[in-house]
Amino acid sequence: MIPAEHRHPDESSWNIVSCVAGGAAWAALILFTFGIGFLILLPIAFILWILSGVARAQLLGNAVRIGPRQHPRIHAEVVALSAELGIQPPQVFVMSGAGLLNAFALKFLGRGGSHVLLMSELVDLFLQRERPEELRSVIAHELAHHALGHVDPNLVLLRLPSQMIPFLHQAYSRARELSCDRVALALVGKAEPVRTALLSLATGSRALSSATTVESFVEQGKDGGGFFNFLATIYSTHPLLTVRVEELSARAAELGLP
Repeated sequence: MIPAEHRHPDESSWNIVSCVAGGAAWAALILFTFGIGFLILLPIAFILWILSGVARAQLLGNAVRIGPRQHPRIHAEVVALSAELGIQPPQVFVMSGAGLLNAFALKFLGRGGSHVLLMSELVDLFLQRERPEELRSVIAHELAHHALGHVDPNLVLLRLPSQMIPFLHQAYSRARELSCDRVALALVGKAEPVRTALLSLATGSRALSSATTVESFVEQGKDGGGFFNFLATIYSTHPLLTVRVEELSARAAELGLP
């Protein structure tokens, strides 16, 4: 599949604004300092390289790397999904999130390359309920960040100054999350496990997640009111979970997926 075909419409717009704003800021820095500002980039790049190496070393030293001999079923899933996306399989790690239910796509500078970090509490929530398709959808979502170039260090640096514009970075980030949800939906091929994975994040409960209904969950989000939902969202890097589930349902209907 071609991941870009499933990119959310809002993402392209916010990406253009972020890149233009960031590029203009870097260009202004260089022009108005007669090129001296370019020298600022060198120590920044060096510091980022050091921090990237330290972060990767901490990950290697404190988390468990998935591989052919280390939890091979998850490794096989990563390899298969990466092949469908047309990317090299990233290194995937599992570590304790101290109760945090989350997953992250990371890309380190230098030889570090692409990584995905899964919190063990999230993995347990899916596998102990025997819901491997929910875990598959989360892995697909994180791989989509890599396939769509969201964590490319060069683009991250280009867009960096745009984060000074109020709410721009958050709007772009929310659109990226919706894009990755759409890619995960296309990879899994049906809406139910992708939506229930998000419901599992909302409840955080092995006892309740499988019995939580999509319809009631989406309906409750409307009780907040449009204005307050807007305020609750505008400073957030992720859409409300009720919005993500509703968007998935609409996208599934558009693609004719169950």
